[in-house]
Amino acid sequence: MYNYNGNNLPNIFDSMFPKNLSIHNYPTRQSNNYHLPLLRTVKAQRTFIYSGPKFWNSLTNEIKTAPSINSFKNRLKSYLIQSYTPS
Repeated sequence: MYNYNGNNLPNIFDSMFPKNLSIHNYPTRQSNNYHLPLLRTVKAQRTFIYSGPKFWNSLTNEIKTAPSINSFKNRLKSYLIQSYTPS
């Protein structure tokens, strides 16, 4: 998703994950997030077409705006470790 958001993927992926802004024309707080497709089953919701944008939308802007893929990975790892709560 980081590479998709930075337009670093081949052209075939250009329309795979539309943003909410392209779905409707009015401004909302979520207009810069990726649009989640309506899927009927839990099995379909486990695919990367749904889970990728959902996870990306849940990240903070600090992580999303990392200047490189390596800093993105480091920020993401730190975020996941901090949010981990052992049971």
